[in-house]
Amino acid sequence: MADYILGIYPGHDANITVADNRGNILLAVGEPSFSRIKDHMGFPAEAVRYAGALYGTSYEKVLAVRMSKYRKVLRDMRFFFRSVRKGLYPPNPFYIFRGYVEKLRQGRIVESSARQDTGWLLDSRNEMEDVGHHCSHAASGYYWSGFPNALVVSLDGQGDDRYSATISRGEGPKMTLEQAYFLNEMTVGPAYILTTAMLGFHGGRHAGKVTGLASHQEINPACIEEMRKFFTENWYRRPRGGHLTYSNYLMYEPEGREELQQIRKDRFGGFSPKEIAYAIQHLTEEAVLEMIRKHAGPDIPSRNITLGGGVFGNVRLNQKIKELGFKNIFIQPAMGDSGLSIGAVGYYLGEAQGMSPRPLRHVYYGPEYDNDIIKKELDTSGVSYEKMDNIEWKVANLLAEGKVVARFHGRLEWGPRALGNRSILYQATDPSVNDWLNVKLCRTEFMPFAPVTLAEFAGECYKNIEGAEYTAKFMNITFDCTEKMKRLSPAVVHVDGTARPQILSREDNPSYYEILYQYHRLTGIPSLINTSFNMHEEPIVCSPGDAVRSFKQGHLDYLAIGDFLIKGEGGGEEK
Repeated sequence: MADYILGIYPGHDANITVADNRGNILLAVGEPSFSRIKDHMGFPAEAVRYAGALYGTSYEKVLAVRMSKYRKVLRDMRFFFRSVRKGLYPPNPFYIFRGYVEKLRQGRIVESSARQDTGWLLDSRNEMEDVGHHCSHAASGYYWSGFPNALVVSLDGQGDDRYSATISRGEGPKMTLEQAYFLNEMTVGPAYILTTAMLGFHGGRHAGKVTGLASHQEINPACIEEMRKFFTENWYRRPRGGHLTYSNYLMYEPEGREELQQIRKDRFGGFSPKEIAYAIQHLTEEAVLEMIRKHAGPDIPSRNITLGGGVFGNVRLNQKIKELGFKNIFIQPAMGDSGLSIGAVGYYLGEAQGMSPRPLRHVYYGPEYDNDIIKKELDTSGVSYEKMDNIEWKVANLLAEGKVVARFHGRLEWGPRALGNRSILYQATDPSVNDWLNVKLCRTEFMPFAPVTLAEFAGECYKNIEGAEYTAKFMNITFDCTEKMKRLSPAVVHVDGTARPQILSREDNPSYYEILYQYHRLTGIPSLINTSFNMHEEPIVCSPGDAVRSFKQGHLDYLAIGDFLIKGEGGGEEK
């Protein structure tokens, strides 16, 4: 067998990671990139097939992020009895049993069925080893942090292990679990998801919109206390007929959504969406910071912390955690379920191979397409294009002229953030861009676009970045902006004076850096808008065909794809 290790997450936002046994990541990609289905649910067959074409079908180790049916039964029994003992609302045994039957039917918790899902894409000699959901979240932060030791925190809505949070200690190659919280013991993830749905958004996708609304800081103490009371009531035992706070029924079934909107009207009708958003953000920060303080102990300034799990997609929360005073912070770039496979691989390399944490130098681990493949797609699409000798210089000049440029270059980024290779770029001087560019992309956003900033100017643009420089490479923490940043780049500064930057060094991505470097030479401004290259509710573009289609749909000015430049319908117009 080849000395490759394959990690697979066959669930929500399915994904895979391939690494060698020395800990070098070779490929990390999500199934949505191939299926073009956002949050793709199920076995990542196309991603596994793509990996097989590159590395073969025989692996030293195959790791699946899941639980066996036997461990799942034992965990659910423990969940039920601990809930009853603590006076918390217990899971309904009927729904748990029904879930087992459905998952068995889908082949998600037995290995033989999982193999059938692959279409025998893997060598039959491969042995699949299970790694827990929250173990993978925690490992995805710790083993790729580069820290010699750390407080390791995972936090999400819930995993199939029934946990919503874990606290571990990382020391060298070992990560030791200290405490696990069931989903009704640490409820911030479920509560945030439900509030998102209550405000009329998609509970599983649009929590960031609520974070954006919360930043308007419309503070109503009565709203905070009513929301605190509501969620406290709904996680403790109550008379028959009450609804469970974390309920797919309330968020996704038509009758459930009607019931949820009635709750919104009856209980929170006197509060605005911004007041409700602020309240849930406040309660989330309050609970998470209390949990972290409890486990970190008194010597926070000397400690490192790593964060994994979907809750840490909340960039304002991440800033508050850093402001507790930790020496260094690392938020796993694909902090949600889209990063579970890389966590499983990290856990195996640490526990079985003795690998100490190592830093991620970048996240460009996805598919790549050379100029020949790109040219063939452009010819097939019938678009007019020009091959450039120095496309970075040309893009910088177009941006300085106020053009919107979509960029498709090199390997696809892994995770939810576009970090230059599948990005839409624009100058950060025009605050009105948050209205008209979102319309072009069919988006409804409350957060401003995020900036990419040259690393050598980061200290002039953002406050208190010490200890977060590394994680800021991946655009997953906010900072307070300096007055200079607010003056030069107002389009990327939110109403609360913060921004969520990608701090870019030349070694991170030389071609992308050259664009920003040349733009700075032309304008004196070290930041640009960087937003993901995709239409609303679509995955980030992966292939040249995806790029051309999204470019046309968005009516953007220019597309820089490989070494080719395409001028769009609006390429010659003034904004």
